[in-house]
Amino acid sequence: MDKPSLLTIPDISSDGTPELAAAGLNTETNRYQLQIKDGSNRNITLSNITWPNRWDDVSFHVLDDMDGDGLADVALQGVNRTSGNHQLAIVNTKNGESITIMNLGSDWDSPPTVYQIGDTDGDGVPNVVVFGGKAGRTSMVTY
Repeated sequence: MDKPSLLTIPDISSDGTPELAAAGLNTETNRYQLQIKDGSNRNITLSNITWPNRWDDVSFHVLDDMDGDGLADVALQGVNRTSGNHQLAIVNTKNGESITIMNLGSDWDSPPTVYQIGDTDGDGVPNVVVFGGKAGRTSMVTY
């Protein structure tokens, strides 16, 4: 795995122990991969999530539940090579299904920082805040 990251995922196996995940570019498949292992038994793979290799400056995030299943979700953040947009591709930790791809725009000076705040708009989903520099000025956008 190229440029691996280690993440801690809140318990998704209902055993009370947080899970561990390794994420990065799988050079054998040329896809980004995030593999979640059971926190109590690392021999058990709980989820193996992949994304196509279409982003640069990639990082991975653990987010609070974005799809209403009561479990944390994960996201790949990167710059789409085709559009030039910074994007956040959010998926379900249990089944790897796409929840949404947030287009964050192409005018960031560098990859923005992603935060999550409570549900500020009453839709039942925690809001995502993106913070960084745009044209030399500090900017914050809420999604």
